[in-house]
Amino acid sequence: MIVLLSIALLGAPPALEAEYRAISAIRRTGDYAAAAAAFEKLANSNPESDLWQRALATAAAIHQWDLGNPVKAKSLYDRILAGHSARRGVLPALVQRLQLERAELGVNAELELCRTLEKRAPKAEHAPWLLIHGAKILADELDDLATAIGMLERVRREHEETTYVDDALFLEADYLRRLGRPSAALIMYGALIDSQMKSLIVGSYDSVFLDDAFFQKAETLRLEMKNAAKAEKAYLELVERVPNSTLVDDALFQARLLAAARGDTARAVELIALLRKLRPDSRFL
Repeated sequence: MIVLLSIALLGAPPALEAEYRAISAIRRTGDYAAAAAAFEKLANSNPESDLWQRALATAAAIHQWDLGNPVKAKSLYDRILAGHSARRGVLPALVQRLQLERAELGVNAELELCRTLEKRAPKAEHAPWLLIHGAKILADELDDLATAIGMLERVRREHEETTYVDDALFLEADYLRRLGRPSAALIMYGALIDSQMKSLIVGSYDSVFLDDAFFQKAETLRLEMKNAAKAEKAYLELVERVPNSTLVDDALFQARLLAAARGDTARAVELIALLRKLRPDSRFL
């Protein structure tokens, strides 16, 4: 509900914005039915305006949260999803629509709706999100990692120009590890690191997964591959290449433990000194 109502009031003419606010005032009085009807009427009267989607989303939210009418809410969310995918507010409406499907019919119905909506509009801006959401349901709730990986592969193959590829790579690596395929997971982490480092160089977008990819690469080498030397090197690579990461503490601590385990006390002391220098308030000191 909060997500839906936080959509910025931008792009509509001042007169329409004033009408939107006037209807919002009606809602605040507690006359939810009148407000919902007015928002829907406002949307119907302005199908080409950015306000169309916002008004429908607000009407749907009122039916969902204030009037307890999920059937009507679903029909309004469906109208939004059938519209232009680039309009503001599609993803919040999509999230709410899927939640309603789950609440009424269960997790399998939500997954099926994901597939239906993606198949209906495979080039829509929200299509890769649907594939990723479906993969998460399959992996985390239905224990079908293989099919989940297939959906993530589609994201990488069919939506390679979007940042959703990063999400897909990171999740796929995790699922591969859970399937006992750490070598394949390392390839995913490597691809993510390569693409994210390029993004840092050209400044195309923030590298959300970069430090996580470095750290999970090191964890995979340590835990699944049992390669302490490469794991230690990977932990220190994170410290060198992403020095502002919140994972620097953990990486240095793990590298220190590995150095101590191989009997290199001097190196272990050096790493603790580096940790004290870089993170004087670390929980590991």
